[in-house]
This record gives sequence, structure tokens and C-alpha cells, in this order.
Amino acid sequence: MFGLIIVLWIIFCFVVASTWEKKGLSFGKGFVISLFFSPLVGLLMGIFEAMPAREKNQKETEEKNEKSSEKTELPPDKQRIGLKFNCPKCGKPIIVKFLKVGEIAKCHNCGAEVSVPTDAEKVNLEEFRE
Repeated sequence: MFGLIIVLWIIFCFVVASTWEKKGLSFGKGFVISLFFSPLVGLLMGIFEAMPAREKNQKETEEKNEKSSEKTELPPDKQRIGLKFNCPKCGKPIIVKFLKVGEIAKCHNCGAEVSVPTDAEKVNLEEFRE
């Protein structure tokens, strides 16, 4: 009878330890606490210890999302700069990425081939994602 109690105790310790592991806590710590105090105490400690860990993970995830959503400003030498001007035929804006003043650009709206004017506005291409 005593051997059965010990076997069940150890089985319950493994169950509690695996519960700890599923909650992101240490399997070994959960097993040792359950073994020495009781599986019930180990389970309760795991539940209450997992709450702050879950809140901490949630806060870290929120901070990471906030950082990634913030617009990072590149230094001027690393920015992707393009030229923006209006098509003389249809009046729609044309944004060119790799052309210089005086080179020929094609309007996406009307298909006209126009020369990039000297008064073309410099724009940050990060704002105009296609």
C-alpha cells in the first residue's frame, strides 16, 4: 500500500511538472517542489508563479510591437530618395526612383514620355510604397 502511494505521488509530481513546463516555467523546479511539499502545493505554486510570468511576456510583446510600429527615421545618406513631378499631359503625379533630371520618364497614367524637370521635388520613397 505504501509503495502505491509513493508511485502515485511521483506520477502526480510529473503531471504538475509538465503543467509548469506548459506555462513556460521550469519542469525541474515544478517537479522538486511537488516532490518535497506535495503535488497540490506544486500545482498551486505553478499557477501563481505563472501569472506574473505571463504578464511579463505580454508586456514585452506589447513593447516590441510598439517599437516595430514606430516609424524609424533613416539618416539622410541612407534614405531612399526619389523625384516627384506632375505629368505635363494629364497632370497626374509621377514619382521616379532611379532617374535624374533630364532623363526620360514614362507616365503610368497616360503613357506619355516626359523629361524629368529641374524643379522636380525630392521625396522620401518610404512614404510611397507600391
